[in-house]
Amino acid sequence: MENLRSSQIRRYMKEQKCLFGGDFMEENVRKLLSSLSWNRPIEEQSMAVEKLINLKEFFEGLITQTSKDQWDNCMKIINEMEYHDQVRMIPQMLFLLKDMNWPGASEAYNLMLKMKVEDLTPYIIQAIEMADDTCDTNWITWMKMFLEELNLTNIIEDNPEIFKQAEW
Repeated sequence: MENLRSSQIRRYMKEQKCLFGGDFMEENVRKLLSSLSWNRPIEEQSMAVEKLINLKEFFEGLITQTSKDQWDNCMKIINEMEYHDQVRMIPQMLFLLKDMNWPGASEAYNLMLKMKVEDLTPYIIQAIEMADDTCDTNWITWMKMFLEELNLTNIIEDNPEIFKQAEW
């Protein structure tokens, strides 16, 4: 009876430790993300970037779930990722092309210019459709410029109704 109870207690403690570790990790990531803000001391920002480069679990919303004051540092993290992880971040980077004046936008633009067109294309098409659905003519304009630079004018030609909305 004692052995059964001891093993149950150990299992319970192990489960609780895993839960605590998970909660602790999530809280730690939140703190690190808040340290990416340009309102924090440079040393704190640099330390957060360095620590976050090694984490991958939370990256899906790295840009869209943070604020403009964090996006420059988010792009520093993305720039240090391995290529296959950067590919996963294409939707996040395309989000920054909504306005090329946003922090991190030019870094995202330049990084994506170096990526394989076949990796970019499906995400670009999704972003264009989203820009059209939301009537975001500014985003459509920047996407058009990006497509021209990538020499993907066929996408522009295949979607004349969308790209006639471009502001310039």
